[in-house]
Amino acid sequence: MMDWNDLQYVLALKEGGTMKQAAILLRTDPTTVSRHIKRIAIHFETDLFKMQKGGKWVLTTQGEELTTLAKNFKKGLDQFQLGEGGSTECETIVITSLEFLLTHYLSPKIESGMNCFPDTKLSLVAADRRLSLAYGEADIALRFGRPTEGHLITSKIADISFDLVQLRGTKPKEWIGLQEDLDWTPDMRRGVGHFGKPPILRVSSYAAAREAAIATGHATVGPSVIMREGGQLETMPDTSPVHREVWSVIHETRRLSQRLAAVRTWIKNAVLEMQLQQHNMA
Repeated sequence: MMDWNDLQYVLALKEGGTMKQAAILLRTDPTTVSRHIKRIAIHFETDLFKMQKGGKWVLTTQGEELTTLAKNFKKGLDQFQLGEGGSTECETIVITSLEFLLTHYLSPKIESGMNCFPDTKLSLVAADRRLSLAYGEADIALRFGRPTEGHLITSKIADISFDLVQLRGTKPKEWIGLQEDLDWTPDMRRGVGHFGKPPILRVSSYAAAREAAIATGHATVGPSVIMREGGQLETMPDTSPVHREVWSVIHETRRLSQRLAAVRTWIKNAVLEMQLQQHNMA
């Protein structure tokens, strides 16, 4: 008898393209991925993948048919569990984002979130890497900028402002930024554009950047909600905020989930309410 859990390995190899990348998506090893792929191919007595030049695995016609079946099965199961008249079994919804969004915008409103839909629990997971929505690592992701990859349902939540800041009463000539893999972000580009050079110090979070700026007297850039804490830092003269869009993202197979719709509505309202509070306190 076929194990439906094997299908996640087929879907992961389709997305990753290689055994190694599929293993990373599923947090396992390439040997395990290969073993499950072979097992399901034996069950159906057909090759599900073929290797192209460069070592990339692509689905055969039979493999495409199987993944379509798997997606439809999961979609039907979601509708049965979450649709009207379906099961009301308690479910934990995993929301993933950068830590500061969870800390400053969702956590203060978590009580209303826990009550936004019957038999629903929430789990807020801070992660620098993107957790997979397709393979169940997370149910909802909050991302900066509208995602362009396929099979995702997106909705804009808000604009978050980022400021270039300095210690009050100083005129810094150096600045503090995040790690190099984030040099592409608008806020990091603002720092490079203003100072004409990379940061003298790099840290792993906006909160760390704020503390380092206070300790060293160097400038830094980050979300206004973090940089305004304590009042030690001020916006640098002749600079304007950088605005970045925050989007709520789910996988297309969860499109009809009433539970996810309710949680996404709570997320949007929570962010807007916290922004209003922050504006009134500024």
